[in-house]
Amino acid sequence: MNYLTPSDYESYGLEATTPLAWVTSASALIDSHCRRASLASAASLGGPRVLYGSVRAERVTLGAGDFPADELRYVGGSEGLRGHRDRAFAGNEIVVFNLEQRWITDPRGGRAYFFLDAARHQLDAPVTAGVAGGLGAAASLARTELSPGWELGYGAGLRTRMASGFAGLELGLAPGAALREATIHVRYASSW
Repeated sequence: MNYLTPSDYESYGLEATTPLAWVTSASALIDSHCRRASLASAASLGGPRVLYGSVRAERVTLGAGDFPADELRYVGGSEGLRGHRDRAFAGNEIVVFNLEQRWITDPRGGRAYFFLDAARHQLDAPVTAGVAGGLGAAASLARTELSPGWELGYGAGLRTRMASGFAGLELGLAPGAALREATIHVRYASSW
């Protein structure tokens, strides 16, 4: 699989005359070390109600030795596990499940919803924070849990369409957390 087309080369710092074989080789190298799969589906429950579900899995293998911090896969907050802070958990292997009961509030895609998220994270080798990321990598890992485990998050959200894209607000909780420990996720995406 080629990740870039010739029209993309210059925007990523490559010469327009870069041989296709080089790009194909680089793409094959990425594919050999990083596996990604995802599936999402929505089903109408009648009227404005919709049940949405998705699953995403990622695995990175780099052979023997320490694992570079720059290659970690994250879950938490906007990384697919609402109710937790962003990038709360990491590993070289993650699986994330999202389930939402949605009520469509307008024909442009506005909605109110309840959600339940589950994630599994696993790390197969020690992390070397400075391998590829320098000193900043160690600081960015200070609040990230690297031990294996399952995590859950649940809550409610609102999303509305705007002329420039959409905006959303979610209130998420981790199991056993008091309401005062809830995480608020604010989302905005531009469609310009």
